[in-house]
Amino acid sequence: MNNMKPDYYNSMKITPIDYITANELDFCTGNIIKYASRWNKKGTPVDDLRKIVEYANMLIQGQLVEEQDKEELDEIIHNPGGTA
Repeated sequence: MNNMKPDYYNSMKITPIDYITANELDFCTGNIIKYASRWNKKGTPVDDLRKIVEYANMLIQGQLVEEQDKEELDEIIHNPGGTA
Protein backbone atom coordinates (compact mmCIF):
# COMPACT_ATOMS: atom_id res chain seq x y z
CA MET A 1 0.00 0.00 0.00
CA ASN A 2 1.21 3.44 -0.95
CA ASN A 3 0.12 6.09 1.58
CA MET A 4 -0.95 8.31 -1.32
CA LYS A 5 -2.98 5.51 -2.93
CA PRO A 6 -4.48 3.20 -0.32
CA ASP A 7 -5.54 -0.30 -1.37
CA TYR A 8 -9.25 0.53 -1.47
CA TYR A 9 -8.61 2.84 -4.45
CA ASN A 10 -6.87 0.12 -6.53
CA SER A 11 -10.11 -1.14 -8.08
CA MET A 12 -11.05 2.32 -9.39
CA LYS A 13 -10.41 3.30 -13.01
CA ILE A 14 -9.41 6.77 -11.82
CA THR A 15 -8.50 7.61 -8.25
CA PRO A 16 -10.30 10.41 -6.47
CA ILE A 17 -7.09 12.48 -6.21
CA ASP A 18 -6.49 12.18 -9.96
CA TYR A 19 -10.08 13.22 -10.70
CA ILE A 20 -10.01 16.05 -8.16
CA THR A 21 -6.73 17.53 -9.40
CA ALA A 22 -7.54 17.05 -13.11
CA ASN A 23 -10.77 18.99 -12.61
CA GLU A 24 -9.28 21.55 -10.20
CA LEU A 25 -12.04 20.98 -7.67
CA ASP A 26 -12.27 22.99 -4.48
CA PHE A 27 -11.62 21.40 -1.07
CA CYS A 28 -15.24 20.60 -0.16
CA THR A 29 -16.16 19.22 -3.58
CA GLY A 30 -12.96 17.18 -3.61
CA ASN A 31 -13.79 15.67 -0.25
CA ILE A 32 -17.30 14.79 -1.43
CA ILE A 33 -15.70 12.93 -4.36
CA LYS A 34 -13.22 11.20 -2.05
CA TYR A 35 -15.79 10.04 0.49
CA ALA A 36 -18.36 9.08 -2.17
CA SER A 37 -15.72 6.94 -3.85
CA ARG A 38 -14.79 4.99 -0.75
CA TRP A 39 -17.75 5.09 1.64
CA ASN A 40 -18.46 1.37 1.36
CA LYS A 41 -14.82 0.27 1.12
CA LYS A 42 -13.22 1.67 4.28
CA GLY A 43 -14.00 2.15 7.94
CA THR A 44 -17.57 2.85 8.98
CA PRO A 45 -19.71 3.46 5.88
CA VAL A 46 -22.19 5.72 7.68
CA ASP A 47 -19.37 7.97 8.88
CA ASP A 48 -18.20 8.60 5.32
CA LEU A 49 -21.79 9.20 4.18
CA ARG A 50 -22.19 11.74 6.98
CA LYS A 51 -18.98 13.45 5.86
CA ILE A 52 -20.43 13.75 2.34
CA VAL A 53 -23.50 15.46 3.80
CA GLU A 54 -21.34 17.71 5.99
CA TYR A 55 -19.23 18.90 3.05
CA ALA A 56 -22.35 19.35 0.91
CA ASN A 57 -23.86 21.48 3.66
CA MET A 58 -20.71 23.62 3.70
CA LEU A 59 -21.09 24.16 -0.05
CA ILE A 60 -24.77 25.02 0.38
CA GLN A 61 -23.96 27.55 3.10
CA GLY A 62 -21.26 29.12 0.94
CA GLN A 63 -23.60 29.30 -2.02
CA LEU A 64 -26.36 30.89 0.05
CA VAL A 65 -23.94 33.50 1.40
CA GLU A 66 -22.69 34.20 -2.11
CA GLU A 67 -26.25 34.60 -3.42
CA GLN A 68 -27.13 36.89 -0.49
CA ASP A 69 -24.03 38.99 -1.15
CA LYS A 70 -25.01 39.30 -4.81
CA GLU A 71 -28.52 40.39 -3.83
CA GLU A 72 -27.15 42.97 -1.41
CA LEU A 73 -24.66 44.26 -3.98
CA ASP A 74 -27.41 44.49 -6.60
CA GLU A 75 -29.53 46.47 -4.14
CA ILE A 76 -26.65 48.88 -3.45
CA ILE A 77 -26.00 49.37 -7.17
CA HIS A 78 -29.63 49.90 -8.10
CA ASN A 79 -30.66 51.79 -4.99
CA PRO A 80 -27.51 53.60 -3.75
CA GLY A 81 -29.34 55.96 -1.42
CA GLY A 82 -31.23 53.17 0.27
CA THR A 83 -34.62 54.63 -0.62
CA ALA A 84 -37.33 52.51 -2.13
